[in-house]
Parts: sequence; structure tokens; C-alpha cells
Amino acid sequence: MQKIMHYLWITVVMTVWVGKSMAVDRDKLAKAKQFLNAKVTYIVMKAFVDANKKRDITFQQRLQKFDQLNVSEVLKAPAYATWKTLADSAFRGVNEKISSYIDAIDEQAQADKEAVIAAPALGNEIFAHAIEKYPEYKMLLAENQGPLVKQIEVYLDDAPSAPATAGVSAPTVASVSVATVTNEAPGFFSMQHLSFWNLLAILLGIGAIVLLLISREKIRKELGRHELLLDKVDTGEKKRKFSEAVPDSPSDNPGASAKKKNNSIFDHPSLDQQLQNNDIIKNLSREINDLKQALAAVENKTKNKPAPEVVLTPAPQAPDNIFFMAGPVGNYFPANAKSMTRDNTVYRFTVKDNRQEANYEIHTTGAPINEIVSMRESYIVPACVEENIPGASVRGIKTTRPGTAILEGDKWIIKTKANIAYE
Repeated sequence: MQKIMHYLWITVVMTVWVGKSMAVDRDKLAKAKQFLNAKVTYIVMKAFVDANKKRDITFQQRLQKFDQLNVSEVLKAPAYATWKTLADSAFRGVNEKISSYIDAIDEQAQADKEAVIAAPALGNEIFAHAIEKYPEYKMLLAENQGPLVKQIEVYLDDAPSAPATAGVSAPTVASVSVATVTNEAPGFFSMQHLSFWNLLAILLGIGAIVLLLISREKIRKELGRHELLLDKVDTGEKKRKFSEAVPDSPSDNPGASAKKKNNSIFDHPSLDQQLQNNDIIKNLSREINDLKQALAAVENKTKNKPAPEVVLTPAPQAPDNIFFMAGPVGNYFPANAKSMTRDNTVYRFTVKDNRQEANYEIHTTGAPINEIVSMRESYIVPACVEENIPGASVRGIKTTRPGTAILEGDKWIIKTKANIAYE
């Protein structure tokens, strides 16, 4: 058990360590936000200039200042502050609506996550705001969102370096107006496959294999111990091993082999003789004989004692003037369907002195109430007047006025229906 806990503890520690080591670098996360800020702001400025260049040539002149500005240079402090000043003076509206908002985003909220999660989360927030402020450029922004998010994902996932050398190309700002980034699938041996959850699954799988190996070894040892116990059950084998396990003399080396027959000082006849002379075995034999004699005496007394007389008590039956019926057939009860017991019946009949007329009422001791109510159209309605309608749950059926029936041939014709109420 201690080994198992040790392996589990190692697995948990490695999982936590790997999870922390795969979190993105905070400084790189801040530069990734500045990178997206420059890219998204330029996309909007370029689209704005293209839409208004016929009306105001000064927009073209302003944009030329950014055409020669490289993003990798922007991300080098204090160049980002210089870029912000230039953007604010040239395109103040874009700066107020987008760039300043992006600066206020708390990118460190993604610092404890992997690059594959942090990059899309940061990119989604930035592009969603840009589309909200400039819905007319929604398609252009959406077209560039995927490639730019992929660039910062690769940048955050690689070793610390400038974006231009971390797998992210550093084109001029003007080159991002169209999506030109090739989103190549990572190779099989790329570390991009090694996410935290994948590594956790691998570690848990290794831990499970270790536990299975430990359990297998314990089961093998337990089976070996049981095999030895089963071997000792055999009397001949037990005697043989006992005689082999006794050394020739007390001075023999206790580490010598105990399985050589020529080292035993007892043979089978001498061992049987010792067992017969043992006092404990003699006492057990004497007590067994006493028990056998007592048991024989009890059996003799039981044989001579007469068998008890069994008296069968007949089941109680209803009086002659009372019988039971299951249900009516139209406007009568068949006389040959009467029963002297309550089982599987619904009505209780009480015959009058003239033997030709009887009162009847509903009883609920012969069948479940819910079954009676479920078949009310066949069992109740033809012979009873319902004073109320049964609800979803009926606890009982009360006869408020008995009905009367007259015997004509083999039919009890209903003369007056019984009145009932559901409870």
C-alpha cells in the first residue's frame, strides 16, 4: 500500500509541475497583446484609408508613415510608445475606439494557461471589440483573425525570443491587410501536441500500469501461499514433509535442506504410534464416544414416542346468507359466479330471509383499490350510482346506500343501484 501511495504522489507532483511549466510566459503574453494591437489597428486604418482615399488624400499620406514601420520593431521598448504616439496623432478615432481599449485588456488573466488556450482567448476578446466598433470591416477582421491568433500561439509556445525568430514572421505592418499566414499542421514529433491534458492522460496511464504490475505480483504471491496450504491438506504429503523437515540431530545446520528423506528420524509407523499415545487425542476420542452414545439414546426415545396428531382447521367461510361477486354483466350478476371468499371480488351480497332478494355493496378487501377504479366502467358504473368522480389518488370506496338485486333463474337482476362515494 505504501508503494502505491508513493507512485500516486509522484504522479500528482509531476502533473502539477508539468501543468505549471506549460503555462505561457507573462512577458511574452504582454508583447503578444501589443503585437495584436498594432496589427488590428493597422487593418482598420488601412481599410478606412482605402474607403476614403478619393475624398481625402491626406489619409494616404498618414498611412505611409506606418508602411515603413516593422512590427518586430514596434514590440521593442520603447518603440511601442513611439508607435502609439504616431497612431494617436494620425488616426485619433481608431486609437480611441480600438487601440486604447486593447491596452486596457488584462492579458495576465491568461497567464496560467497553455498557449493553445491563451492565444485564442486573447485574440477573441480583441477582435470581438474591433468588430463591435467597426462592424463595416467585420469580414476583413474575421479573415485576419485566424492567422494572427496562430502567430501569437506559436510565439507563446516556443522558447523565449523575439516574435520574428520564434516562428512568427515579422512583415511590415502594411502586409497584414490580407491573410497571408500559412497555417501548417504541426508534425507528429512537434511539442505542440503535448498539451497539459494529453500529458496528464499519459502519466495516469503509466500509473495505472504500475498499479497493475504491483497487484499482479501480490496475486502471484497469494496464489503460491494458497498452493502450499492445499498441499498440506493431503495426509500423506503432510507426513512426508514433516519427516523431511526434522534434522538428524540437534547439531545439524538449520539452513541445510529439509527435503532429504535420509535426514529424518521418524518413519511412518513411529509417527502413528506417537499420535495414538497423545493425551489430547485420547481425550478427544473419549468425548466423541460419549456424544455418540447420547445421540443414540435420543434417537431411541424419538422412535418410541408416538407421532403428534395433526389437526387441520378449515378456513373460515362466510355465513350462508353472505356471498361475493366480481362484477356485473350488464344489469345482472351471474348466479353461478358467486364466491364464498373475498378473494378477487368487488361486491358483497347479503341474502334476505325470502332467499330471492339481496342487498349488495362494494368492498375493497378482495382486490387493490387502484385496479377496481381503473376498471370502473365495467365493475362499478353498471351497478352503482357515483356520487363523485374519482381523483388521481383514491384511498377507499364507501357505499352510502346498498343496492338491491332479485334472483330470477340463474341471474341476480339489479333492481336498485347502490350509491357509492370515492375517498
